[in-house]
Amino acid sequence: MEKKLLISLIIVAMCIMAFIGCDHGIFATFKPNEELFEYTCYDKGSYWVYEDSATHKIDSLLVITKPVKTVTNAEYGSTITTKTFSFQYFYTSEIANVKDTFIFKPTVHGNLLHYTNLGWNPEWFYTNPFHSNDNKGKTFRGSYILGYINMPTPIDDSEGKRLCETNALPWCDKYYQSYMVEGNEYDDVKRMVAIGMYKYPFDSIVTYWAKNIGVIRYEYYDSISSSIMNLIKYDVKNLKKKEVHKK
Repeated sequence: MEKKLLISLIIVAMCIMAFIGCDHGIFATFKPNEELFEYTCYDKGSYWVYEDSATHKIDSLLVITKPVKTVTNAEYGSTITTKTFSFQYFYTSEIANVKDTFIFKPTVHGNLLHYTNLGWNPEWFYTNPFHSNDNKGKTFRGSYILGYINMPTPIDDSEGKRLCETNALPWCDKYYQSYMVEGNEYDDVKRMVAIGMYKYPFDSIVTYWAKNIGVIRYEYYDSISSSIMNLIKYDVKNLKKKEVHKK
């Protein structure tokens, strides 16, 4: 009798463990890993100043709210719960002569759930700009330079790139142990690519993200023009996961 009871308890325990370990079910909850925080989470008051390599005009980004915990559903009708964070940026541009405010909020792209055969994971949180009015804001240049996806390694196959383009996702296409911008060397840099497709009013934007620093360079291309913006000044406080989620 005791032996049967012990076996039953073991079976129940195994079932519970299997249920807990199943992260890809319809009721799954996905949470950002530390790497997403290291590249994209910055405290209120952090700022970045960029200079156009040709015209020397200035763009800047400023974090105007503290990052807070948020819980949302993934996009495209998914029922997956996403536990992440959000904060607001203020963008100014001498080039476009605008000022703009938008929300930075990493989330899970629902379609990633269908591409596990490529080694894709829903935990690869991605970011696109969010504006409360029309999801575009006054200028795409400010918000779309923050397109990011938390891929652990660069995509090196055409099918993966095609899927990113089709779903209007940025993708990581290169990693640098170190990268120079305006005479300054940055470590652990990810190169992100976003192709215009149907969603964006440009051909492509290429951004370079440095660990614990943020965007250090971005390249903008459309059918009639292009520009390269380099980071020339910054003062940032990168926040770790435990600092945002401690309350």
